[in-house]
Amino acid sequence: MKRGSTFIVYSVIGITYVWLWYTIAILRNPVLSVLGFHPVICLGGGLLIRKLATGFENKSKYPGFMLSLFGTVGIAVLVSFIITILAAFILQPSLVDPEFLTQGLFTLRMDKAHFWLVGGWVAIINPFAEEFFWRTSVFGFFLGRMSHVGALIVMSILFAGYHPLVMMIMVPTSWLVLVFVMTFMGGLIFGEIYFRTKNIAWTIILHLAININLMLIGWQYAPR
Repeated sequence: MKRGSTFIVYSVIGITYVWLWYTIAILRNPVLSVLGFHPVICLGGGLLIRKLATGFENKSKYPGFMLSLFGTVGIAVLVSFIITILAAFILQPSLVDPEFLTQGLFTLRMDKAHFWLVGGWVAIINPFAEEFFWRTSVFGFFLGRMSHVGALIVMSILFAGYHPLVMMIMVPTSWLVLVFVMTFMGGLIFGEIYFRTKNIAWTIILHLAININLMLIGWQYAPR
């Protein structure tokens, strides 16, 4: 049963990778991408994986965070602000030609007039879908089969692995490693917060704040 369950989980994750790569890199259709990714893969696949996951409640070794909603939102705003500053610095012409990003958005038909049809969906809906899929489902599954640290690392690698696929036409190839590292670190942070609190709301708030700021940066480079 364990081997069969693991095969199913990796199959769902594999479908995630293939779908995002095909719709973005080949079809270059972000609308089709999110329509399949969020409701079908994240919700459907996440619910399937959750049925196979056992043991998360017994694996936790830490008390929940004693953070108020106000405190959590404050931390989310601070972290997202720092990421915004770093992203804006990285995208300076002296480091990366902004025209590359603009061309990538043009290829995806994400001009300023239509940017938020996709960008808004990704910024607002994506945190709910991804946190449900990767933290409560995939991470919860592996927590029942390996150590806390092992499950955290595996989930973060899988979470980070597909991000370069969806960013490959918007950033230079040399920067895809940076994309992987940043999302891997995000996976570790989100996973540990969820592990300690057992409350996905905290990671959704942080993820949401980061996404909105990144989308605002992207909108500045969107073609008219």
